Amino acid sequence: MLFRSIYADQWNRPWDILRFSDKGGKPEQVAEVTHGEYAPLALPDGRVLFASAVAGRETLLVASAGKNPVPFVDTEEQTGGPIAMLGSQDVAFRIGKGTEHKEWTIAVASVSDGRILRRLDSARHHSRVYGGAGSPDGKTLYLVSDGTLLAVPVDGGEAGGEPRKLGAADAGSEEHTSELQS
Repeated sequence: MLFRSIYADQWNRPWDILRFSDKGGKPEQVAEVTHGEYAPLALPDGRVLFASAVAGRETLLVASAGKNPVPFVDTEEQTGGPIAMLGSQDVAFRIGKGTEHKEWTIAVASVSDGRILRRLDSARHHSRVYGGAGSPDGKTLYLVSDGTLLAVPVDGGEAGGEPRKLGAADAGSEEHTSELQS
């Protein structure tokens, strides 16, 4: 059965991540989330990646139909949204320690096994990242941070290239970055 869309009911907590079949019928509950402010991400293999809280720590979880969600990345650090696909094989997300988000950075991991491939340390020190979208070729990550839309090169070596300011953005909305994914 092919699934193409997911829906996150964010009006009440806890909220459900539902998946709808192209053929109609009853939606499938993929996960119930008690914490998180970022939209889930449907992965190419049918799993769903989402941010939640586990033991008071931000954690990216991955859920498959009929199975309990499990951590996406094996790390002692906290991981969270926003989440963005980079091409078809990698995913970008926030990673760091403590509650000071300006000390967090962006990590890129393999969709297949959650292995961290690189960190985009050039994206560090942006106090809060509100939205993200990856280019289809996986070479650029677009971020909304501190009211600014940034383009961050992903393949510029271990640390990535320096972010380039593209313009002003509404920091409370992911509209700008979701348009880039189309």
